[in-house]
Amino acid sequence: MPFKILSILTAVICLALAVVWFSLPDWILAHWHVAYLEGGELVSRRMACLFLALAVILFGLRNLRSLEARQALGNGIIAACLSLMGLGVYERVSHHAGDGIFFAIGLESVICLAFLTVGRFSGQADAEPAAHAH
Repeated sequence: MPFKILSILTAVICLALAVVWFSLPDWILAHWHVAYLEGGELVSRRMACLFLALAVILFGLRNLRSLEARQALGNGIIAACLSLMGLGVYERVSHHAGDGIFFAIGLESVICLAFLTVGRFSGQADAEPAAHAH
């Protein structure tokens, strides 16, 4: 999958997550079997802002040509997804979250694998046009 398409798809996912975390945080937490306690609304709105920021960054950088910049962005997304996956597994094993957390873990896994794949093959795709230019 080309970096541009992956960046746009991930931006759309982040935008959707921002909307849901802002407007329906109790719905997400209910699916995770986590009580919506005091402070939950505040934390949910802040999560929404972070997902909105990621959506704007990913959409804004969808046309990146620099391999180093693509790798830096991809590495950041991979680090976020890996840490969220690990935290999700920990929260489920610790019984802080229910089975609904596995949907989030699955989505994070797909995004992580997609950026790992793009990072692995984007150098080859970028090197070919440069080699033919001379």
